[in-house]
Amino acid sequence: MAAIQYKRPARWVPGHGGYLPHRPVCGGEGAHGPVYVGMAEHDGRYILGMIVPSEGVCYVPHDGEAIAKETYYVLGNPGAVTMCWVGASGGYVPSGALEGGRGEDGETLFIGRVMVDGVVSCGKVVPSRGVCLVPYGGAEHSHRDYEVLCSKNIPVKLI
Repeated sequence: MAAIQYKRPARWVPGHGGYLPHRPVCGGEGAHGPVYVGMAEHDGRYILGMIVPSEGVCYVPHDGEAIAKETYYVLGNPGAVTMCWVGASGGYVPSGALEGGRGEDGETLFIGRVMVDGVVSCGKVVPSRGVCLVPYGGAEHSHRDYEVLCSKNIPVKLI
């Protein structure tokens, strides 16, 4: 009997100074071009944020600030997984949502994005607080209405 193997929907790839791997996950159009889903270490924790290639950094929202990090991780889509952004609000997380890490208390966080002043900013959905937190304009912004990154399909193959 053949075994079934699922393709990995996404993976975190190390980056620095604007580097993007093959097939990075785009978060949308920022103030200076496309932005990408990212994560960076800050104060011993990994925080979801957005990579702005034209600035060579990943911005992460933390304690009211948008913190720029030159060393980060880029979310890549290594396979033929179809991803989409699904509208949500108030802490709701749709089926197929991609996990993006854990909060200080161990809560599962999800990859989210919002529109701020006509541009997209990526960050973290915190279900217990009912918001998506994103970096923008030097500050951390909290939004009750947001979109969550979800996988529509995960291809399988027999091995």
